[in-house]
Amino acid sequence: MKTINSLSGGRTSSYMAVHYPSDVNVFALVEINDHRASPVDSKLIQKISDKIGHQFIATAEDDKTLILMFELEQIIGREITWLSARTFDSLFVKKHMFGGIPNRLPSWARRYCTVELKIVPIFEYCFLKLFESIHDIVEMRIGYRADEKHRQEQFLNSSNESMLYPLYCNYYGQRRQVKRKLNWRKGSFPLIDDCITNSIVVKYWQNKSLQFPSQSNCVGCFHKDPVSLKLQWESAPKKMQWFADQEKIGKGSWLNNKLYYEKIKEMRFTLPISYDMAGSSCSGGCTD
Repeated sequence: MKTINSLSGGRTSSYMAVHYPSDVNVFALVEINDHRASPVDSKLIQKISDKIGHQFIATAEDDKTLILMFELEQIIGREITWLSARTFDSLFVKKHMFGGIPNRLPSWARRYCTVELKIVPIFEYCFLKLFESIHDIVEMRIGYRADEKHRQEQFLNSSNESMLYPLYCNYYGQRRQVKRKLNWRKGSFPLIDDCITNSIVVKYWQNKSLQFPSQSNCVGCFHKDPVSLKLQWESAPKKMQWFADQEKIGKGSWLNNKLYYEKIKEMRFTLPISYDMAGSSCSGGCTD
């Protein structure tokens, strides 16, 4: 059984990559089709395009994540495989992996973006590149810390370890896809097993050269609280504008409570705000 480290560009999963070598390291990149949000560095754009095998435009994640993944690769001395099967934009206009055109933006109650943009690309990579039969599985290491045991419980109580995947199509009748439920991965939590907490992770990265984003994963993730989203408007306005623009296409709002992102942009706080004041943004299934 091969081992896989699922990386996000955050401190915790990067710590895992350094201390728990695996057969494969993967990073699922969330792409967006918005040239306004493209990195300034054209060489970085080319390096990413080479990694993913097609022209890269922009990401919904902090650009620091992009730079960090290349630097982390040098630190661990092993290749990090970048995966990207489709853009975030495509989720609003094309069928999902499992059929159906979405009528609403993803939200805390409809977290299909994590499945489509993170889990599905990793599964397909394993299925096409690592497996020799449909009965194979991988040990996937997830970067949950000892102070995040509730996330481990959520993972184990969900259907994360199985995937209903179309194996072939019937060439008669309505030519429907024939899907099969595949048990493709076994979750592994080395940081929890070894009692690694956030304070240990933070202390390790002190005085190191890596520059981590203030918050990992998508800058406009609907799991972030208004304080976080306001701060992201200040640090990544072009990316946040992409999120705000999606609320104008008639498919609802990210937060499901009519608190649109344009309104968050105009928020005024009586006291200075910082990420130390922000709530946790890791409840959606993306690792830190």
